[in-house]
Amino acid sequence: MRQQGRAQGAASAPPAGVSRTGGAMRAAPARRTGGADAGAATPSAAETAGAAVLLALFLASLLIPARIFVGGMLLSPDRIFLLLAFVPLFFRLVGGKVGPIRPVDILIGLYCLWIALALFIAHGAERVAFIGITIVELFGGYLVGRTLVLGEKDYRAFFRYFVYAMLFLLPFVLIEQMTRRLLISEIIGAVFPTYPYVNFDQRIGLNRIQSVFEHPILFGLFWSVGIANLYFLSRDRLSKALPQAGLAGFMTFMSLSSAPILAGMLQFWMIVWEKVTGAKWKVLAGLGVLGYVVIDLLSNRSPVSVLISYGTFNQGTAYNRVLIWRYGMQNVMGSPIFGIGLADWVRPWWMRSGSFDNFWLLQAMRYGIPSFVLLALGIAASIWSITRAQGLSFGQKQCRTAYMVALTGLLFTLATVHVWGSTSVFFMFYIGAGVWIAQAGDTAVAGEEPDPGPRRGTARARSAPTGRETAAVPEGRAPAPAPAPEPAAPGRFRPARRPPPTRIR
Repeated sequence: MRQQGRAQGAASAPPAGVSRTGGAMRAAPARRTGGADAGAATPSAAETAGAAVLLALFLASLLIPARIFVGGMLLSPDRIFLLLAFVPLFFRLVGGKVGPIRPVDILIGLYCLWIALALFIAHGAERVAFIGITIVELFGGYLVGRTLVLGEKDYRAFFRYFVYAMLFLLPFVLIEQMTRRLLISEIIGAVFPTYPYVNFDQRIGLNRIQSVFEHPILFGLFWSVGIANLYFLSRDRLSKALPQAGLAGFMTFMSLSSAPILAGMLQFWMIVWEKVTGAKWKVLAGLGVLGYVVIDLLSNRSPVSVLISYGTFNQGTAYNRVLIWRYGMQNVMGSPIFGIGLADWVRPWWMRSGSFDNFWLLQAMRYGIPSFVLLALGIAASIWSITRAQGLSFGQKQCRTAYMVALTGLLFTLATVHVWGSTSVFFMFYIGAGVWIAQAGDTAVAGEEPDPGPRRGTARARSAPTGRETAAVPEGRAPAPAPAPEPAAPGRFRPARRPPPTRIR
């Protein structure tokens, strides 16, 4: 009989992570995984601190306009960072330390391998060094976001550094606007070669800001990503969200380039849509599809041509982008599998500029249609898993909305501009930096308790497997003692939740 009583008591014992105090059940704090998958190891405090330092160094490397040549190869600060970090981060990914391999990891990896194959077929062994550094830039940038941004804390930390970088550069931007001098490049130029100043004509009476980038377009597109992120990450504190998002919008506008400004406008209207409709994103997507069909039916031009025409500052650049689309597609159809590589693209003699203002089309033209398909599928797989993530906390949902709005603006804008250098590295980083959101959803579905909702200053406790909530407990206080249990007759066991008493025979 004593053995039966012990077995009965063991069966009624609280599950792992739950303690019994004064006859009442109280949930012990769940271990957080920083948004990693339930099957992944929880990052230690040292790893988290190390990731924060690496993220800060990575962002700094993108903003140092130095050009270091070693053996005829250009090694910019971001390339040096990626060369040093590539192997450790790669084995961190394939070793399962950041969760299981996901479809986006495979597709982005295949995209980079296809680029390497296409370039080798087009140019042979003479461009092996260039092929290698291209893969380091593209997949290395993705690895930084994928393996160092593992949760809400990391994501918020990166955009905190993003704000610091804007504040640091702001005085130099104002000086450049007034004097057309790149002071940071002049200082660095005393030691290393740096980017030359691109002397563009003024627009609306203002100078186009280049700052620490090679071109004003890259400057504006880089900072445009901060508009939605800095707003949604602090939307519960508008006194913080509006100035930070406004600063990102100001930096974007200072480029006076149509593509970055278009990205910023798209994010602004999506912010308004979310505020007015309560985040009815499916309705917005449906309206977008409907608008595309209506334009296709009513216009004598393709919807892409219409978007390009109205997404630029003047009709001259708009017409040039339409021509790029037309003749670029002819180049794609001429070499659909492996592309033309780095060779000059075929166009009419009167199109003297070799500028190619369409990132997506350039992927297919240089490396073949499969490269575009693999990249598009990788991004689509990531978006699908992120948008379908369930059980996210309030803070994680904020991060998801911020990430998706900024990514949407970026993806649409790349149809009217090409990115290269540190901005292309940042683009790949941003793709990888959102994967943790899908893994956080997997963790919640697997049964790990997400963070509380928007309530601040309280911590909820949950009773074991039933999911029923107990009273909210203010943070920093010990929970109130539970009432003393009713005296039970000998041999009788009374759980705190008042199910029918169980007699131990």
